[in-house]
Amino acid sequence: MAEQINERIGTGDTPTLLGGDFNARTDSNVICEVMKNWQRICDDTFTYPADQPTIKIDYIFGLPQNKWKVKSFKVLSNPEVSDHRALFAEVEFVK
Repeated sequence: MAEQINERIGTGDTPTLLGGDFNARTDSNVICEVMKNWQRICDDTFTYPADQPTIKIDYIFGLPQNKWKVKSFKVLSNPEVSDHRALFAEVEFVK
């Protein structure tokens, strides 16, 4: 999956945000592969399961790398909405 993301949209200078459930821990090969091209926007707060999170498998990434200023980031706690906790980020693209 990560290699396909990098091949299809992980190159170039067009500002792009990518977020969601990657079903991969922070130290996994999937996340390491994505981070070859993308800037990680989120922190290490656990996101799954929503009622009592014990792992992080949800992420927000920005492309191109080192062009995103994170103004705020938080993990929302609304376990009735999903089995994952939602991520919220306010970012600014820096040229």
